[in-house]
Amino acid sequence: MLLLSELPVIDHMIVHLGQIYYHLGCILNRLHFFLKSREMLKKRIVYKT
Repeated sequence: MLLLSELPVIDHMIVHLGQIYYHLGCILNRLHFFLKSREMLKKRIVYKT
């Protein structure tokens, strides 16, 4: 059973974790896009030669 006085702290932690997950997601999306674009460039180079 949680005390009512602890709820704001937990809410704050949940919001903070949500922001961290959001930023991690953005970084992972950029990395994924970067790696995919690199693979596409490699394939184009292979097809040209």
